[in-house]
Amino acid sequence: QAIKDQEGQGRRVLEEDIASHVLQLTTELSTFEDSATMHKKFLDAACEDPFPLNSTVCVKIKAVRALLVTALEDFRRLQMWIKLQVPAMSDGNNFGVEVQGAILGQLSASHSALRGLLDSFLDYHCSRSGAVDKVRKLLKKNVKQTQRRSEKEDGSSNDGKEDKKEVKTKDSSHDQTQDETVNESLGNPDATEYIADFDTHAYQRLRWALEEARDHYLYAWDYVGKNLSRLEKPRGTGSASSMYGY
Repeated sequence: QAIKDQEGQGRRVLEEDIASHVLQLTTELSTFEDSATMHKKFLDAACEDPFPLNSTVCVKIKAVRALLVTALEDFRRLQMWIKLQVPAMSDGNNFGVEVQGAILGQLSASHSALRGLLDSFLDYHCSRSGAVDKVRKLLKKNVKQTQRRSEKEDGSSNDGKEDKKEVKTKDSSHDQTQDETVNESLGNPDATEYIADFDTHAYQRLRWALEEARDHYLYAWDYVGKNLSRLEKPRGTGSASSMYGY
């Protein structure tokens, strides 16, 4: 019964699921805007609120991840369906079996490619937080250098004498002053451009992932459909379709 269920699932993927899931991918693709438009939106958002969590990219990652997981399951079921059509070993008339092997190889390659696409988004938040931290450290370093130059100039104008209590107060306020200055400096065009570029690239990769998943579906539907008779009856119409006799 389990074998029949697996065969039924594979058949359903070919006859129904591919069409409906390609439609879902196409619908999701239609919600994407062009890169130039999104880059401007990301840049404007970064200027107003320095480096917030990019909710647009986060929502898209969740949507694309769900579609890729579905695609992986579909390709797994197709592979299982074909494996269950492989006949018992024989000395001859194995051309159909070779066709089955070739198509299994193509489906396996598509499955691996889709898995790679899914894995590529696992490190988005880690990479983005690293990019933000990198920019913050650079800006803070610049702030420290500016403050030191300013202190030297102030020190040279008061004969090198300064009340120790005042020095301690000034030192204790440095961190707060630096943080405030860094927050103001996050409007730096290069800093905001860097993060906007990072998010735009992630957004574009999500679009490419959907397009690639759609193409894998269409390619599988085409080559499986063209060889359907060989897949189901690898040794001709008079032979059992499976080594299990189903």
